[in-house]
Amino acid sequence: MELRHLPALGALVIAMAGCEASVSIGDDSASGDEIAENVRAEYEKRTGVALEKITCDEAEGEKGAPIRCEAVNAKDVELDIGGEVTEVEDGKVRFRWTVEEALAPGATFADAARRRLEEQAGQRAKGMTCPDRIRLREGEQVRCELETLDDKRFGVTLTLTDASGGFDAKVDDAPTT
Repeated sequence: MELRHLPALGALVIAMAGCEASVSIGDDSASGDEIAENVRAEYEKRTGVALEKITCDEAEGEKGAPIRCEAVNAKDVELDIGGEVTEVEDGKVRFRWTVEEALAPGATFADAARRRLEEQAGQRAKGMTCPDRIRLREGEQVRCELETLDDKRFGVTLTLTDASGGFDAKVDDAPTT
């Protein structure tokens, strides 16, 4: 059985490239707090999803200096954010950043896939489990397990169709137990 599913995480767009911001610098660097607030505001503006937590390293006030942040959004997606200083002028640091990696809760995918498989098969399942965290990257494949009401277990391969949590699911032809 195969199915194609809309994003498990809703209309979440996380694969953002080229976001820019600027912060005032103190001595020769931009504070992590100022960088974090700029990233938070731009992320929320572009995605409509709040960042529940974000921490950023201080960045040197020189072109090419790295920007590093770690964040968790309101959908419990863990984000690694990276970038670099693009310009330093008149006491302001301009920088560009992007979400480099995102890890989403496996339970979100398990619930969405189980519901869709139940609809397609016309019968309920006992449950479905997936790995704790799933990397949101187009083409990423993960193995999950679907348990039927008669205690049979089937392997399910989820293949992510985009970086926003869309996926295809394929149930193995034969049960594993």
